[in-house]
Amino acid sequence: MNNSYNNQHDRRSGKVKWYSDRKGYGFIDLDGGEVFIHRSALIAFGALRLQAEDIITITVRETDRGLVVDQLFGIERPPIPEDLLATEPDEGEEFAEVKFFNDA
Repeated sequence: MNNSYNNQHDRRSGKVKWYSDRKGYGFIDLDGGEVFIHRSALIAFGALRLQAEDIITITVRETDRGLVVDQLFGIERPPIPEDLLATEPDEGEEFAEVKFFNDA
């Protein structure tokens, strides 16, 4: 783990390990270690949620409890693999629009 987190202005990229909308926090994989992210960082950026595997650009600060996201600058969602995208419905299926989804 790179311990040079003294400069809060150094932007870094990390991958979301997990984030719970219900709990309002999650963890980012950064330089082989974990960084805590709180809902307040998303709100300050104007985002509503994170998903596992999202790549985010952040600044980090050290606290007595460990590394914490200081500020969020960007969220990049990985593309959906081509083999998971439907081009035509299978027999007996039809396209539909999801109006509500609860992932809890």
